[in-house]
Amino acid sequence: QGVVDIRQLAEDCKVHVRSICADYYMTHRLVCPDGTIDKLTVDHLFWLINQIRNLGGEYVVLPFVDFSSLKTPIEVGGLERLINEIIPGVEKQGVEIHLETDLLPNVLAKIMDRVDHPLIRLNYDIGNSASLGYDPNTEVSLLGEHLGSVHVKDRLLGGSTVPLGEGNADLPTSFGLLHQAKFGRWFILQAARQKENEEMELTVKNRKLVERYCREATTYNSNSV
Repeated sequence: QGVVDIRQLAEDCKVHVRSICADYYMTHRLVCPDGTIDKLTVDHLFWLINQIRNLGGEYVVLPFVDFSSLKTPIEVGGLERLINEIIPGVEKQGVEIHLETDLLPNVLAKIMDRVDHPLIRLNYDIGNSASLGYDPNTEVSLLGEHLGSVHVKDRLLGGSTVPLGEGNADLPTSFGLLHQAKFGRWFILQAARQKENEEMELTVKNRKLVERYCREATTYNSNSV
């Protein structure tokens, strides 16, 4: 019934559900601390993949950050085993899986090179990377070819989410680098929220800001920065 309701709302509001960011798996971990894979949670993931497919969506973002962060080489190895295990089912459903992690860019690039599958891609969260102190030049140069989606967010270094333009995320540079890397997919706003009665006003403001970054990105020159 939930899928039916969402489809009706999408039609009424003239929007389209393209993706799910599955924060459920931050507390219900797919990869356990000992590197093993939780089979029941994997079953739940395939249920969710089927739901997004029923909605006409294209991908599911799997977060391995905060509570589900991969802290040890054993857990990182578990991630690779998880990916290899779910690929046959993902192929059957035709839905992409986008990995959102806080792993170092060079580590993540090696994992993606080993996986090497068109339905397994990366999510680049601009704000989370800024909070970790990662350099967008390094991230996009190493991971650009593997990116499937981008979360537009701003965060303080080592801190929480703040309104766009008020944190440590270098949004103009990130958009410029993504343009140079020929990223041609959808941007997802995960910006800081405000009071409930100001949500629509804030959404319009953030959309216009992103559109401006996209326009300015076409003239971005990394050599001049």
